[in-house]
Amino acid sequence: MDRFSSRPTRPGVPQQQLRSTEPEPVAEPPHGEVPHTSTVSFRRQEPLRRFSRRTMMIVGGLIALLIAACLGWMVYQATIGNVIKGDKYQAVFLSNGQVYFGKLQRANNEYYRLTSVFYLQTKSTTSDAKNPQTSDSNGVELIKLGGELHGPDDEMMIERTQVLFFENLKADGKVSQTIKEYNDKNK
Repeated sequence: MDRFSSRPTRPGVPQQQLRSTEPEPVAEPPHGEVPHTSTVSFRRQEPLRRFSRRTMMIVGGLIALLIAACLGWMVYQATIGNVIKGDKYQAVFLSNGQVYFGKLQRANNEYYRLTSVFYLQTKSTTSDAKNPQTSDSNGVELIKLGGELHGPDDEMMIERTQVLFFENLKADGKVSQTIKEYNDKNK
């Protein structure tokens, strides 16, 4: 009725009658009957939107990125575990320039554990019968960890960030053969 309120009134109909705001009286229906009205209007209810479409896209993208990162991390962890061959010795090269030899395994996400540890040292004039020596002509010998002054255990925990790289050693290589000979002598 608002659309027509600005039109001039029809002749013979008073202006007050057209703009009546008072509802017309409704008769009570007889008991048990449902009233039938033709002026019932149905409004389409819009669902409540708590988040905009853009927000939902951002959240979905972040979830997808998180899932991809987790899968990548799992693949990386599985690959590192398969690269370290448990039946072989490894050479572990550290960021300080030191190289250690032994059996390498992952202790946790932050550390490697190296057991049966050996390291290289330049040959001295006196030879220690307890430590094996390589037959290299370059003046280095392979020393077993544990005979030092401070008496460390034959195990090292190495922070992963300090490891530059590691290599699996061949069973017939000089280092592996020297370690095997040492282990055979000291059983």
